[in-house]
Amino acid sequence: MIPGATTLSKDASFGSHRYGTLLYQRGDMDGALAEFGEAIKINGHMAEPHAARGTIYFIKGDMKAAIAAFSRAIELFPAFLGGAAALNARNPRLAVAYATRGVARQSSGDVKGAIADLDKAIEMDAKAAIPYMDRGLAQLIQGDMPAAEKDFQKCLTLDSVLKALLGHRVQAARGDKKKVA
Repeated sequence: MIPGATTLSKDASFGSHRYGTLLYQRGDMDGALAEFGEAIKINGHMAEPHAARGTIYFIKGDMKAAIAAFSRAIELFPAFLGGAAALNARNPRLAVAYATRGVARQSSGDVKGAIADLDKAIEMDAKAAIPYMDRGLAQLIQGDMPAAEKDFQKCLTLDSVLKALLGHRVQAARGDKKKVA
């Protein structure tokens, strides 16, 4: 082994990750995917590039690839964040990975899997409003209106600015074509 090889590969991986983030911010999704892929090739044990790829796949509508990328990120996050204790800690970054995978699962028709992921996201970051909204929508799809209403209320308690977005998403989940006032 070359002295410093681990450090060099981590530095190169972080560089590719940073460049991928820049490309993503500029709207170059394919370039960003390639850079995040390069970061993974250099150091496949970093969670962030997997999560970033999951986000891009989600945006592009490839839910199967998004779910796979977020699943890998979720596997890697505990080691990246300091070990098994990170799984039980309140962790916003890991919570976002669970929440986004949950929405991808819901979009793929796996509502039970979505609710399980959103439960985990809420457990890790109970002050984030959007996972409550997304879990409420999944419960609405399942027909559990009392649970959905409870989550919608919690979402709005945490962030009342989401009221219009919540209204649009509820109407979409119900298949309602009326406009939100």
